[in-house]
Amino acid sequence: MEVVLDFDRRFDHMQQHSGQHLLSAIAESYEYRYETVSWSFGVDRCSVELLCPHGPPNMEQLCAIEKKVNTLIREAIPFTVSVSDPKHDNSDRPSSLPSDVTGVVRVISIGSLDSNPCCGTHVTNTSQLQVINYLIK
Repeated sequence: MEVVLDFDRRFDHMQQHSGQHLLSAIAESYEYRYETVSWSFGVDRCSVELLCPHGPPNMEQLCAIEKKVNTLIREAIPFTVSVSDPKHDNSDRPSSLPSDVTGVVRVISIGSLDSNPCCGTHVTNTSQLQVINYLIK
C-alpha cells in the first residue's frame, strides 16, 4: 500500500490547529477567562468559538488578545510533544485531563505557556503560525 500525503494541506491544518491552541491558551488565561467551546478548520479560514462568562468581549479585549497572540508568534516558542502514563507518572498531567483517564496520554506544550492532551499534528514553533486575525460574526 502506498500513501500519498498532501503536505501543503497538512501543514495548513498544523498551522490552524496550533494557532487554536495558542489563541485558546491566551483567551483562557486568568486575564480573560474565556472558554474555548468549539473550533473548526477550513480551506480559507478557521474559527474558534469562545464562551465569555462575564459578558461579550469588547473590541479592546479582542485587540489585546490578538496583539498578545501575534507577539508570541514572533517569539518562536517551541511546540513540544510528550507522552506519559498518568497511571504511573502524574508529574506532567494537564489539569484539563479528567481524573478517570487511564493509559498513555499525549500532551502538546507551547513552551511553559500551556499544556493540553492532544492527538493532533502541530508546527514546531509559534513563528510558523505567521499571524492570527480575529473576525466577529
